Amino acid sequence: MEEERARFCNACNAVVGWYATFCDGCGMRVQDRGGDPTVQSGSPAVRETSSIEQDLYRAHLRLIHKSRERSESLKKGCQRIVGAVKQLERDPRTEDSVRKAIGLSERLIDMADEWEEVQHHYNRQSEGIEEDFLARIDDLEADLELAPHHQVAIEEEVGSFMRSLEVGAEEIREAGRFLEVVRSRQNSRLLAFGGSRGATLTVGFLCICMGLGGAAYGFWVEGLELETLAGTAGPAILGAIVIFLHARAR
Repeated sequence: MEEERARFCNACNAVVGWYATFCDGCGMRVQDRGGDPTVQSGSPAVRETSSIEQDLYRAHLRLIHKSRERSESLKKGCQRIVGAVKQLERDPRTEDSVRKAIGLSERLIDMADEWEEVQHHYNRQSEGIEEDFLARIDDLEADLELAPHHQVAIEEEVGSFMRSLEVGAEEIREAGRFLEVVRSRQNSRLLAFGGSRGATLTVGFLCICMGLGGAAYGFWVEGLELETLAGTAGPAILGAIVIFLHARAR
């Protein structure tokens, strides 16, 4: 079980996400101290616009942080799958290992779908935030743009989030390739094992046919005595032994 970790903003002492660079409470960089440098002076309309801008900034930060937490959680899940595949690699021939490999394949497919959903969800929510705040700013007849320092902060957080997505996507692909190699080995070994059993049965039946066929030909066609025909029973006996041992091995 993972140990719970907590971080606090140095500026407002709010709890922040483990992967956050900027606090979504006060908007400051987590390690910095002091208030938000956004200007609050001017007319009521200017102050209202500034307040909406800060709300917009923090809403984007919260979305990025939640999305980053989801992506990191999926990466940990992928690492657990890789660990499970490594255990299967040690003894992939058992029926239980084959069954587990199929289950891991299904989990990996679901994880890839969820990974794409993290990206789509972020895009949808980001667009929704912009639309909501544009509606709020319409009544003020003003433009709504993030302050330069807020824009820089958002770009930094988004860049970190996107890098996490790229790393996670590559980890999922690597896990898929690793699992495919293990399943290929399972299939090849199972085929070889089944093929050897089939070959054993074939050899056994051939020996029996050769022995019985030789005895029948000698008795009915050549008219040989039973004592003479006893020598032809050797292949048949050998074939019977082979089939018996094969049945015991199953």
